[in-house]
Formats: sequence, C-alpha cells, structure tokens
Amino acid sequence: MSDVVHAVIGAGLRIESLNEHDRLFFRFLPSMTSADGRWYRLPSYEDKIPLLFTIRARKEP
Repeated sequence: MSDVVHAVIGAGLRIESLNEHDRLFFRFLPSMTSADGRWYRLPSYEDKIPLLFTIRARKEP
C-alpha cells in the first residue's frame, strides 16, 4: 500500500481519505463467503486484515 500512497503524493496529489475494507467484490479464495451475493469475506479473518483499500486524492491548484 505504501507504494500507491507514495505514488499519489509524488504525482502532486493531496490524499483526502484512505480506507481499509475487510471484503472484496469478487471471490478471491475458495474459503471466502458471501452473505448478500455481492461482497465476499474471509470469515476467520473478519475485522483482522484488510482485503481492499480505497483512496481519494485531489490535485492541488
């Protein structure tokens, strides 16, 4: 993740938010389960490790 953050900063962008999520929108591993058919989680690692992160950045004027 640090490579992405540093690339964003190096491009002259200001990071407004960075969020970690414990779910994915696709089934990456066979042990992943889905309660709603849209998001997949690792039940034994829920709330322990991030599977996805989102970043919002803005170009400074």
